[in-house]
Amino acid sequence: MQSGKAKLWILAKTLIVFFVSGIGFLSLFSDISVEALMPLEKGNLKSVPIQIKNNSYVSIYDVSYTCRARSLINEKGGKIIVYNKGVTPHNFGIKKLNRNEATTVGLPFTFVAGKIVSADFDFVVTYKPFWLSPFTLRKPYRFASSKNNETEVFLLKKAVSEN
Repeated sequence: MQSGKAKLWILAKTLIVFFVSGIGFLSLFSDISVEALMPLEKGNLKSVPIQIKNNSYVSIYDVSYTCRARSLINEKGGKIIVYNKGVTPHNFGIKKLNRNEATTVGLPFTFVAGKIVSADFDFVVTYKPFWLSPFTLRKPYRFASSKNNETEVFLLKKAVSEN
């Protein structure tokens, strides 16, 4: 026959396993969204803030991002194509992004001289769905520039698979 302490220890371990399993299960439904806001500097897509939001039921961890430029055109007509290699900002990383919490980041296209007036790029967010996760998830988004008149340029979402 087991003592009271042994039974209590077994009950505590069982509750911990159920709690961690529940969080692991909820993390399977992790959901993030990425939105491009209006440029901070009129006509310069390099100044567009990008908002990353955690829409999950639980926190996500080790959030980072990479931008892969398909096409960037500066104000003088210079075209930059860096399709395969992405640009990741240095010293950026969010250890924990809570449920319904958002962060705003900038585009890492600092290598483009002058204003960016036209852009088409992939924005890939990398994160862990929970703190003990042995795997990392990658979620790609694609943005391309558009104009609503001669002076306002902004970014719209595009399908990643679209030509």
